Amino acid sequence: MTLESVQQQGEIDDPFASLSPYEFVLLTTFRKSGVGVPTAMWFAHEQGRLYMVTGRITGKIKRIRNNGRVSIAPCDLMGNVLGPPIEAYAHELPVAQHAHADAILAQKYREEYEMDSSGEGGEEYEETYIEIVSTEYSPGVAAKEVSYE
Repeated sequence: MTLESVQQQGEIDDPFASLSPYEFVLLTTFRKSGVGVPTAMWFAHEQGRLYMVTGRITGKIKRIRNNGRVSIAPCDLMGNVLGPPIEAYAHELPVAQHAHADAILAQKYREEYEMDSSGEGGEEYEETYIEIVSTEYSPGVAAKEVSYE
């Protein structure tokens, strides 16, 4: 088995691997009515999971809390889709996992990330982190069934 075949197998096993070179993904969350709401987001990828940061009281977090089903597609800053969507499940990470998600995002975006997370939005702005697992990577795993132990 060669290094190349191992890398290719990793890409087959991890449907998010193809997103790694992109700077943004279009995260589509779903209202109770089923209508999708797309948002271009920074993200970081690690071991079959995506991590994102957002405001704690944003609409996307409210929708994810209600229904963890999401769709992810590579996009540009303006949300123009650059590749096929991936169906997935998302949930808000517990506070104990925030530092890990923050470190992964900081590693990918470096100075841009540090400047962006420097407190814009005022004292009342609280960040939270989203973790996304592909339905293909973990078939049948709903967001609330994912374990963090």
